[in-house]
This record gives sequence, C-alpha cells and structure tokens, in this order.
Amino acid sequence: MEKALKTNKKLVSGLFIGLGIGLLASYFALKRPQNTPEVLITGNIIPLESIQNNDLTIDGKTLGRYLASRSGTKYYPVGCKSADRIKEENRIWFSDIESAENAGYGPASNCNF
Repeated sequence: MEKALKTNKKLVSGLFIGLGIGLLASYFALKRPQNTPEVLITGNIIPLESIQNNDLTIDGKTLGRYLASRSGTKYYPVGCKSADRIKEENRIWFSDIESAENAGYGPASNCNF
C-alpha cells in the first residue's frame, strides 16, 4: 500500500512539473516579437509604417489618415475598429484632423488619436 502511495505521489508530482513546463513554454512562445507589423484594412494587408506618418495609399490610390461616414458626424483614424463598420462607398477620407473638422466632423471618442 505504501509503495502504491509513493508511486502515485511521484506520478502526480511529475504531472504538475510537466504542466508547469508546458505553460511556461507556451507563455514564452506567445511573447516572440514580430518582425514586420501589419494592419488589416478593408481586406488589404499593408505595412504599419505606411499609415503612421503618411497618408494611406492602397493600390496606388492615396486616401488619407482619417475617415468618416458621409452620413455621420465623427471622424476616425485609420485602423480604428469603429471605422471598419463604415461601408466602403460611404467613406470620406481626410489627410489631417483640421480638414475633417473643417468639413464639420468631430473626433470619435472611442478611438485613440
């Protein structure tokens, strides 16, 4: 009986050690840095650098860094999740915040500017 208990303790200890090693391995595997950050915008994958400091250009067409809906009152930065809901045909593009505000749009409160 004692021998069976010792065997069970070793088995349980081994399982916990194995589980711990597996969790640590998966944690560090998820923390690997990405070489090229990319953003998915309306079905196109583009480098993040192309929208951080410049107007957005897709398929040779310069769009802008901010967009709004023709029927809306708010403007959004490119990459904001709320902007993804605006239908393509209803999108208006602006190269800067001043242009959007001069057109009567205000900043969306749920996006980071």
